[in-house]
Amino acid sequence: MDVLLLGASGRIGRRIATELLSRGHTVTGVSRSGSVEDVDDPAFTVVAGDAADA
Repeated sequence: MDVLLLGASGRIGRRIATELLSRGHTVTGVSRSGSVEDVDDPAFTVVAGDAADA
């Protein structure tokens, strides 16, 4: 399953991303900075974005 994860750079967001990846999902993480540390997996992509910006 492809999952879009808002807030991926936060403490909980990184934990959720790690759990999703361990279950075999493909994850696109959205963060304001466009970077997420501590998640190194080819099925994980990071993009810059703001959840409040339509």
